[in-house]
Amino acid sequence: MDSSLQLRQFRIRACWFCRSALYLLLIVVQPIACFALDIQRLKTCSGTVLRLRGDIKEGDFARLKSHFRKDAIIGFDLSSEGGDFEEGLRIASLTRRK
Repeated sequence: MDSSLQLRQFRIRACWFCRSALYLLLIVVQPIACFALDIQRLKTCSGTVLRLRGDIKEGDFARLKSHFRKDAIIGFDLSSEGGDFEEGLRIASLTRRK
């Protein structure tokens, strides 16, 4: 009977440890998925290219628009799996106009 009690206590501890490890993993991984569009200015011999990476979130249009005030942009390098549809349309419209 003593060994069955020890086995039960071991299972409870193992279950608690696994749950704690899973929660910790979710806490660490979740913020990474929430990042907005990363915008970088790349200088080339012809001019400046904007590199856009990540999901499009609310507020990215305003951030992108501020990059047009500095100097002429000759191109975009966009890699995104999606995001906020309306914000994406605003970005596409701005890109088309410029």
